[in-house]
Amino acid sequence: MIFIRFLILALTPLTVAAETGTDPLPTEQIVVTAGFRDQDLMTSAGSTTVLSEAVIEQRAARHLEDVILAVPNVSFTAAGSRARFVQMRGIGDMEQFVDPKPFPSIGIVMDGIEFNNVATAALLFDSEQIEVLRGPQGTRFGASALAGMINVQGKDPGDEFEAELSGGYGNFDSWFTSGVVSGALSDNLRARAAIRQYRSDGYTKNAFLGSDSTEERDELAARVKVLWDVTDRVSAEFSAMYIDADNGYDAFSLDNQRTTLSDEPGEDTQELAAVAANFRTDLGRFGALELLTTYSDSEEVYAFDEDWVFRGFCDGVRCNPLFEFVSSDSVERERDQATVDLRWLGEIGKLSLVAGAYHHHREEDLSRERFGFFESTYETNRYALYGQLEYRLNDSLTARFGVRGEAFDDDYVDSNLIDTQSNDTYWSGEAALEYQLNPSTLLYATLARGAKPGGVNTNAVSVTPFIRAGLQPFVTNRHRFDTETLFNKEGGIKARFLDDKLALR
Repeated sequence: MIFIRFLILALTPLTVAAETGTDPLPTEQIVVTAGFRDQDLMTSAGSTTVLSEAVIEQRAARHLEDVILAVPNVSFTAAGSRARFVQMRGIGDMEQFVDPKPFPSIGIVMDGIEFNNVATAALLFDSEQIEVLRGPQGTRFGASALAGMINVQGKDPGDEFEAELSGGYGNFDSWFTSGVVSGALSDNLRARAAIRQYRSDGYTKNAFLGSDSTEERDELAARVKVLWDVTDRVSAEFSAMYIDADNGYDAFSLDNQRTTLSDEPGEDTQELAAVAANFRTDLGRFGALELLTTYSDSEEVYAFDEDWVFRGFCDGVRCNPLFEFVSSDSVERERDQATVDLRWLGEIGKLSLVAGAYHHHREEDLSRERFGFFESTYETNRYALYGQLEYRLNDSLTARFGVRGEAFDDDYVDSNLIDTQSNDTYWSGEAALEYQLNPSTLLYATLARGAKPGGVNTNAVSVTPFIRAGLQPFVTNRHRFDTETLFNKEGGIKARFLDDKLALR
């Protein structure tokens, strides 16, 4: 694709810096924000990659899928117009139809809001950086990060006023326009608002319908962030986002080319509205107290032409009309989810402490049209207590230990007369040793355990009425699958050489 981007207007504060002599430029510090405390990438244990705003701009990335393959040991499966399922080190989900998935193996968080199963809406606009954490992140995220986590950090509002309006146009009738306004509303209140619209006909041409827009993309994203210094000790952050992806889905062709013959092109749409509020209270010598609450509501339609061609394609020459397969598939989902996360962060001499409690509630309604009608409702709850201790044994050696215990319950009912409830408990955690060999070299070793709850095996139970009575107990016992766990052992080195010109991780 050829795309031309242009900046229409930019109003930003101008800073002029002078350099004297031959002093080297300061080394850029990359800060990872996904943990309990912000950490320097080069002095924190773990396999983490940070994609900066510069990388996002260089790749003209509009969605997470445009940059995620730049990260080692990470891949994705589209299963739609956009990448929705991420895998790390070979672990992750590939697709989803009617099976209710409590949580994916790889979590996606944007400004504190868990996207997870609505990752088609992971549009990148006005983003500061993307943090990719490989391996279980159980103490921090629990079942939301069995094998890893992707944390997208949006830009914060600054004290100075700034505004930008930009756009671009490319082939396939592709264009975008975006705008940002940011600045201080008062001495203790700052706000930032951003909006982006993207349109494209897509790469596919439908020869049967004579259309080149059956894979069109129509994506609108808007975000607002407000930072409020309530008092000298109390601060608050409010975020709201709205994403409307109204995309076509016509991706299957008999010769694996970008020319299709479908008579019922599908769609891949998601509409998401989400809000988050984060309150922080400085307790002085007793540390700090944080409360994060989020809520999101999403609607999703996933549909495609399952036979890939038009009715009547089998004309006796290409194939036998007696064996012609005609089918389309359409799945609609509505999800509501809310989270509450309360934690205390303390500092006592060489000891850093974290203690917290977490609750996640989700409701999901599904309907499907495929050889008849199918519907289901699924409700889940997660309750967790977690803690972490970090102790500086001496000037070079630091030990960290964290554990998280979770209780999970769900309730599933569908039109195939499957009615099942379950509850489970599981734990995850991490132990790590960090050795600062010298100011520019860190050695580390970690042991981490991740876990996520089991679920309902609808592929097995949906055919129960058609199975002979003697085999029904065998299938019934497989209504559910068990909790999944992952144990990760890792050692690594992070270092800078040649006057910080070479970085090794």
